[in-house]
Amino acid sequence: MGVTLKDIAREAGVSIVTASRVFNGVKSVRPAFRRKVMNAAKRFSYSPNLLARGLSKSRSKIVALYLRELGNPFFGRLASALCSELARKSYDLVICDSLGKTLGLSRALSCACSVLVSVGDEEIVDCLSSDSPTLGIFCSVPENKLPVNIELDFSEAYWEICGAALKDGKRSFAAFFPILKQYPNLESSKLAHLNNFVAAHADRADLQYFSSENELLDKIAADSKSVDAVFCENDLSAAQIYGKLVRAGIRIPEDIVLVGCDATVPMEGLWSIGIDLDWIASKVLNCVEKISAGEALKKIAPLKAKPII
Repeated sequence: MGVTLKDIAREAGVSIVTASRVFNGVKSVRPAFRRKVMNAAKRFSYSPNLLARGLSKSRSKIVALYLRELGNPFFGRLASALCSELARKSYDLVICDSLGKTLGLSRALSCACSVLVSVGDEEIVDCLSSDSPTLGIFCSVPENKLPVNIELDFSEAYWEICGAALKDGKRSFAAFFPILKQYPNLESSKLAHLNNFVAAHADRADLQYFSSENELLDKIAADSKSVDAVFCENDLSAAQIYGKLVRAGIRIPEDIVLVGCDATVPMEGLWSIGIDLDWIASKVLNCVEKISAGEALKKIAPLKAKPII
């Protein structure tokens, strides 16, 4: 008869309930109890799942990816790029839509590492990092919280695309970032560069802010000359505005330059900013292999985004 959860609990000197909570990733379990249960499981090569190899060895060849916005084309493409790249070296990618699931799977499957996308919760990062190697992509946490956090540098891209709009005769810029409250890091990663450009060309350009689509469209409908360049948080929001402007008789980009970001929704006349997802995936794989080999990780320089006009 095989080893059961009751055997593991007895060996660890804890209750069956506590052992079960450990394998389910319950955060309230004391670290000392969690270590006892996991050590007992390793001694008996026991796992509550089919991947017992993750406990019989130091780490499995599984990577847990926390990604909340799979419905967004950009994040869907990022997940696809990571999956394809990791598969080249026989790593499996498990996608989680909550941080709790990521923590639970990381523990239950003895994942090679966890990868967090666009996370700003330091407590969760600390919890995951203390349990298994953890990498970040676009995370807005202090530098010392993650050994590697792949960041984007939009400065040159926005400066160049703003310059192109200005050269094209556009001067009334509008920033449309409705998810700024959800992702405050966009303030420094994107909007700051728009502000810097306009401040440096204050005699030739101005910048207005819009938090809702209706507010922006009403402004344009009332005075078509009030806005001639719209910078959106991503291609998805730019595409939604694109259709409404075209239906209203606005020509893109002749009347209004419409700028997205991520280069995921190609449309006639839509400007955007490209991000090399294959490069990001290759860096993640490189880090995972170094972790598996017990090598130290080095900080990765921010990826420079590229303007698409």
